[in-house]
Amino acid sequence: MSLVTPGIAQEHETITFWEYLFNKRYFVGEAWFVASQKPPSSATEDRRRRIDLNINYYDGAIDEVKIIAIVEGKKTSTQPAVVENVEAQAYEACAARCKSGGSVWAITVIGTAARVWKFTTLPVPSWECVTGGDEPEFRWYIDADSAAAAVIDRQIRAIPIRPPQSSFIVPSQAQSTTF
Repeated sequence: MSLVTPGIAQEHETITFWEYLFNKRYFVGEAWFVASQKPPSSATEDRRRRIDLNINYYDGAIDEVKIIAIVEGKKTSTQPAVVENVEAQAYEACAARCKSGGSVWAITVIGTAARVWKFTTLPVPSWECVTGGDEPEFRWYIDADSAAAAVIDRQIRAIPIRPPQSSFIVPSQAQSTTF
């Protein structure tokens, strides 16, 4: 059984595929959970907004749930408007999450391909793709079943318990691996 129809994944298949990977491979353990269709923050103006997936960490020491990463996804498409839309949604969700300061990871996914981003408000708002490329173009997305998948694998594994600080891996340091 496949979670995604190769080459033509619909949005729900895209989200199911990545949610499965996040739950089973990357964010395993009692403190980690992936929530779907949640707002980016508890602010009144954000209550109607929904994010495809939030990757959360429960910090038992202070009895607090932290949103570590925001995931926005779309069905398989190489259309520029789709790429721009998913990246804009992720940026807006990160900005809403960090209104009062701080930082958060973002993962944008289109079918089985992904990019990893860091968003921070210090010293000024910053949005940086840590898996390569600055332009909103599909060619910068890395498929989970490709030789370059090690770049995505390493970046997702590098997501710390605390949102982005300094532990980023340069794409050229990646080895050839598939999921």
